[in-house]
Amino acid sequence: MRSSVQTTSPPLASLLLGRGAPVLVFDVGGTDLKFGDVDEDGRFTHRGTTPTARGSQEEFLDQLSGLVATYQSKPVAERPRAIAVNAPGIVDADAGVVVSAVNLGWSNFAVSAALKARTGLPVVLGNDVQMAGLAEHRLGAAKGLRNALVMVIGTGIASAVILDGEVYDGDGYAGEIGHARMEPLASTVAMPCTCGASGCLQTMSSASAIARNYAAVSGVPVEGAKEVMAAAEAGDPAAVGVLNQAFDGLALAIAQSVALLAPQAVIFGGGLSNAGDALLLPVAARLESILSFHRRPLLRSAHFGPLAGLIGGAVQARRLLCKEQPTGGRQTPSPWRD
Repeated sequence: MRSSVQTTSPPLASLLLGRGAPVLVFDVGGTDLKFGDVDEDGRFTHRGTTPTARGSQEEFLDQLSGLVATYQSKPVAERPRAIAVNAPGIVDADAGVVVSAVNLGWSNFAVSAALKARTGLPVVLGNDVQMAGLAEHRLGAAKGLRNALVMVIGTGIASAVILDGEVYDGDGYAGEIGHARMEPLASTVAMPCTCGASGCLQTMSSASAIARNYAAVSGVPVEGAKEVMAAAEAGDPAAVGVLNQAFDGLALAIAQSVALLAPQAVIFGGGLSNAGDALLLPVAARLESILSFHRRPLLRSAHFGPLAGLIGGAVQARRLLCKEQPTGGRQTPSPWRD
C-alpha cells in the first residue's frame, strides 16, 4: 500500500481551545518573539510579534517581564494565570532549563525559575517543536491519531513524537531527528552541524541547507529553499540534484522512524512544508522504494503553520494549572483524554 499524501486546510481565525483559565504564551525564535494570550473561552484575544532580545539572558527576561506586566494590567478576570515559554534548541522541560540554544547564544538558561521570580506566575517551559506537535495532535493535522511524527523543517529539522496519544520525550530530547547521521547519503556534502557533528540530516535536508548547498554547487546565492524549488521546476540540474539529496535524506530518516515507531502519519511543518505536494510527493515515492512490509504512514502538511507553537503553549499552560504533568519533559507517556 502506498503512502497517502494529504494537504490540510488553513486554520480558522476563530479557533477555540475550550473553556479554561486565561494564559499567556511566548514562542521564542532566533529572530522574532511571538506572543499571545488566551481568554477563558479559549480565544486568542491578542497576538503580537517583536524582535527577540538577543543580548544577555537578563535582557531577554526584561523583555518578557515587560510584556507580562502589560497583560497583568488587564481587569482581574482577564489576567493570565500561567505562562508558557517555547524555546528552540535542547530543552529540559522538567527542570525548566534551556540546555542549549545555539541561535540565541543560550546555555543552561533557567528560564522557568527566573521568569516566575520576576512575575509571580507559574511558568512552563517547552521545546518549540514539541509544542507545535502538541497543537497539531490536540487540534490540527494529527488530531485523533494515537501515533504520529510531526516533523518541522526550517532552519534546522526537529520532530515531535506522538506516542500512545502523548508527546513523548523519552529520557530527554527525543525527536531531535535533524541530528540523525546521514553519512551514506552525505559523503560528498558532509557539512558540519551546529551540534558539533557532521553529516546530520539537517545539513542536507533543512530549508537553510537546501539554499546553502545549492549556492555551493551552482555558485548562485539564493535567499531560501523556495528559490531552489523554482529553479528545479525550471530544469536547473544543480537545483534538482540538491533537492534529490534533501528528499533522499528525509525519506531515509522517516523510514527509520516508521520501522521503529510505526506512526500513523508524518506531519510536515516549518517553512519547507509550504511547498505542499512538491515536498510530499517525492518523499512518498522514496518511502515506497525503501519500506518493505511496513504500514505506510499518511503524509500531511501541518494545519497551524507558524501559530502552532502559540496554540501548543496555551494547551500546556492550562495543563500546568490543572496539575497535569506537562508534556515535553523526561517522562513516561500516559494517554490524555478530555
